[in-house]
Amino acid sequence: MRTLFIAVVLSLLAPMSSIASTTDATAAFQQVAPSEISSRLDAMKSQAAGLRTTRDQRNFLADIELLKVRLVGLDSFDSLSEKDSIDVVNAYESLRVRAEGGGAKLTHKTCERVRRTGTNLFTTICMTQAERDKAEDMARESMIQAQRNTR
Repeated sequence: MRTLFIAVVLSLLAPMSSIASTTDATAAFQQVAPSEISSRLDAMKSQAAGLRTTRDQRNFLADIELLKVRLVGLDSFDSLSEKDSIDVVNAYESLRVRAEGGGAKLTHKTCERVRRTGTNLFTTICMTQAERDKAEDMARESMIQAQRNTR
């Protein structure tokens, strides 16, 4: 429910110029062979020790293994659908941010496919986590203000 609300608000807030079918990060990511990404994931495993709790470490390592399983047998990212490609890039970027301790939260972009209000067509919206947090806060404040005005 929360994701749907955020998706609707983001689709209303995002101007058409900020919506792209792929971002520069996605395009750059897709230029690298899946085997190279797999070796980068292996290198990330050593950074799990820097996470706070053993639960975080286990989850981090499990997420790495899940992404590696998805990359097995891929010769290139061209064979993936747009949705699967976005999912793989988002999973990798999420792992990278967690490995860096969350410092890249303000700079890395993640993409989400949403339906704009009033249409059945999907659009891809790419934002940094900081932009998503700001949009969520603005939407929450707008909703609170609208509820106050109806009383």
